Amino acid sequence: MVTEKTRSEIHALEYSICELMSALDSMCYRKIEGWELNRMGLDVTITDGPIDAERWVNIRPVGWPVPSEIFCRFYKSGDLGWTAFEGAVHALHIGFTLDFRASLDHQRRMVVTSQQ
Repeated sequence: MVTEKTRSEIHALEYSICELMSALDSMCYRKIEGWELNRMGLDVTITDGPIDAERWVNIRPVGWPVPSEIFCRFYKSGDLGWTAFEGAVHALHIGFTLDFRASLDHQRRMVVTSQQ
């Protein structure tokens, strides 16, 4: 049975996924040739991590061919909800890969930094 708490947690994770995508788009748009998120949606697969407060998320923007995808680990951190931690972009269709770390700035906005 799905409870209200479960529904709000799923919703919070989806919101964090959208924040991550916005941060990645800000980092890559017009800087990486061929980078495009066409605003058509995201195909998202969420897998439980090894601990209860961890989720592994695979994201494929609609229009990106297989095997291009974005992977990120999210952690649930108390009153902050779900937060992206680390991940990778494999945009093989444009020859671009990026390992990244994500965090929240002092205004609780998602910030993505390259690990390369």
